[in-house]
Amino acid sequence: MSETFGIAEWLYETLSGDDADVGDRVWTFPAPQSATTPYITFQLQAGSDTPFFGDTPRMMRGTYLVRCIDKGWSKEDASVVADLIDGLLEKATGTGTDVAILGCIRQSPFEMTETSDGEAYQHVGGIYRIIAEATPAQ
Repeated sequence: MSETFGIAEWLYETLSGDDADVGDRVWTFPAPQSATTPYITFQLQAGSDTPFFGDTPRMMRGTYLVRCIDKGWSKEDASVVADLIDGLLEKATGTGTDVAILGCIRQSPFEMTETSDGEAYQHVGGIYRIIAEATPAQ
C-alpha cells in the first residue's frame, strides 16, 4: 500500500468537520466543479523514501500543498480558513491506513489568485512537510 493513500486519509479526517469551518468540503486536488466555496484541497507536491532493512518499514517525507479556495476578490475568508488549517496540521501526528504520521510542519505559506469566466478564486494555505512511516497491514 502506498503511504500517500494513508496520508490522504489522515489529511481528510483531520481537515473535515467543524474545526476547519468547511464541514466535509475537503478534497484531493482538484475539487469537483460543483463544489461550494469555501473548500479545502490538498495534493502531494513531492516525496522521498528512506528505506530500512529488516523488520523496520520505510519512512516517507512528503511535501503537500494544503489550501482553502474561496470565490471572490478578497482573501479575507480564505485566510481565516488557512489559519484554521495551520492550527490543525502544525506539529500534528496520527494514523491512516497502513501509515503512522510522525510529524507535520508548515514549510512555507501559499497564496495565489486565479480567474475563470470573470470570477476570481483565492487560494490561501501552506506547503506542509509530512513525515510518515509505513506500518504493516493488520
